[in-house]
Amino acid sequence: MVDRWIGNLLEKVDDLGLADSTMVMLVSDHGHALGEHGIIGKVPRFLYPELVDMPMLICHPEGYGASVRVDEWTYNLDLVSTAYSALGVEAPMRLDGIDLMALTEGALSGRSWVTTAFNDYVHYRDRERAMIVRNDGGDARLFDLIEDPDWQHDVAEEKPNMVDELFARCLSDAGGDFPRYGDVRQSDTGAWYGV
Repeated sequence: MVDRWIGNLLEKVDDLGLADSTMVMLVSDHGHALGEHGIIGKVPRFLYPELVDMPMLICHPEGYGASVRVDEWTYNLDLVSTAYSALGVEAPMRLDGIDLMALTEGALSGRSWVTTAFNDYVHYRDRERAMIVRNDGGDARLFDLIEDPDWQHDVAEEKPNMVDELFARCLSDAGGDFPRYGDVRQSDTGAWYGV
C-alpha cells in the first residue's frame, strides 16, 4: 500500500512537470518489532533498533548525494533544516536540526550519541553502547555494542556507573526531567497498549 501511494504521489509530481524542481524526502516515524528480541509490536520498554531506527531517503532534483549512504546520527528534525537549506531560505527561528545534504559530501553530523523517548522509556545509543531505561532511571538495560552488536546481553547490573552517566546524558538532551505518564496510561510494564 505504501509503495502504491508513494508511486501515485511521484507520478503526480512528474505529471505536473515538477520532478526537475522537487526534492523528495521519505522517512518513517518508527519501526515495529516483528519478533526480534521476542517482542511483537511498538512497546516502549523494548526500544531496540527495530523500533527506533528509521529509513530516511532524500532525492534532490539536481542529484546531490545520489546513491550516497550516510552513517551518521540523524533525527527527523533534520529534515526541516535540510529543506530550508535546499530552498535557499533562512529559517525564521533557530533550528536544532542540521542540513543532511552536507553529510553526503563527507561532513559529520557533530552528534556523538542520540536519544529518543517513547511513553515512559528512553533510548540512548552511541557507537559503543546502547541503553534502554525507564524515564525515572530505573529498569535499565545496557548493551556493549562492540562485544554484543545484536543487543542480546544486558550488562546494566555490572556497570551501574555507566547507566548513571548515560542517563544523565539523556536528561541533558531532554533539557530536564522527563514527563511521567504513569498516572495517565497503564505503564507499569511499559506497554502502552493497556496489556
